[in-house]
Amino acid sequence: MLLTELISVLRNQYLDDVAEPYLWSDAELIRYIAQAQNEACERAHLLVDQSTPAICQIPVQVGVTGYLLSDKVLLVKGAAFGTSADQSYALTQTTRSRLDQTHPGWRNHTGNPRYYICEDNGEITIIPASLGTTGTNGTTSTSGTSGTAFLQVARYPLNDLSLASTAGTGTAGLGVTYPEIPAQYHLKMLSWAVRLAFLKNDSETFNLAKAEKYEAIFDRDFGRPLSARTKQFLRSNNLNSPRMRPRAFSS
Repeated sequence: MLLTELISVLRNQYLDDVAEPYLWSDAELIRYIAQAQNEACERAHLLVDQSTPAICQIPVQVGVTGYLLSDKVLLVKGAAFGTSADQSYALTQTTRSRLDQTHPGWRNHTGNPRYYICEDNGEITIIPASLGTTGTNGTTSTSGTSGTAFLQVARYPLNDLSLASTAGTGTAGLGVTYPEIPAQYHLKMLSWAVRLAFLKNDSETFNLAKAEKYEAIFDRDFGRPLSARTKQFLRSNNLNSPRMRPRAFSS
């Protein structure tokens, strides 16, 4: 649905705010809808992406293991490494403690990347450190890229919502006139926007009972919120990733 349609639904079906001057401005309702879309993505991982280069492709540098993920990434669901997506092989998610048990000294190893770690600070560690390419004279490069890490991620929307969009397809940071999540969730997510509207600190808008009512509806449709600690655990221990089996780093 278009953003203008969602604003109209909020005013007519939920807020009874159809006559000017409005109790809630368009700018406020757009902000609430945007927060609702983000909340739905956090809880239900509605946007899964493996094709946006800026978010899903990381040039792997020779000898470098740590890379900063986009702030749009909620969860890395899978990763592969290769010179192209068609010529890549799957990497296995693991943790530092698991590697300490199965590959002592792994921090100093080099070879073909086999594993990745989702760190608490928003980075992804790809290990072992990649070797350079070998030239015709038999020497191995010590800088440059050795390949690309191809990620599948759950993420936030790429674009901000706006009534006057100038965004092109897949252009992060510019406005779009409709939510990015699938259309079947557009109306359902409005319950979070209604919650936020009734929490506006004004004598004519604040209604805690109604805010709690619509929060419960949102919880029913998208799941209950996760604590920061639980989100951190899920990032580091993705249940969708195959379990690690010990193998040589150079294999």
